[in-house]
Amino acid sequence: MRNNELPLTPDRLYRSIEKACKQRGIKDPRDLPNPSLEQTPLSKILIRRAKDHAKRDKERRLNPNPDAYYNGQLFNRHDTGPPEENDPDWTVQVLPDQEYLENPKLAGSAWLHKERRHMEGAE
Repeated sequence: MRNNELPLTPDRLYRSIEKACKQRGIKDPRDLPNPSLEQTPLSKILIRRAKDHAKRDKERRLNPNPDAYYNGQLFNRHDTGPPEENDPDWTVQVLPDQEYLENPKLAGSAWLHKERRHMEGAE
């Protein structure tokens, strides 16, 4: 059962199983089909890219004087220099801007989290 609700609790898992049974017209949850992995055209690209990365990483480990590494290759960009020097559209931003903070996406909501020690009245 794939569940996107976190944290994964027994009641949420139970609800998702009930929902899957209802959608498929299955009365007994034990009759649900086993999950399977379905490859997409992107899978072949990612496998090839992973092999390229493994080869590059091994060469870097064996090189006694490796060049500086920039993680732009993850985004199919150059890894030989800072992304902002290779792509005029690339921006480096350490803290989100106010517009993003007003409407953050799921992962961005962490920026709004206040640590307990910074809350009013905390000792």
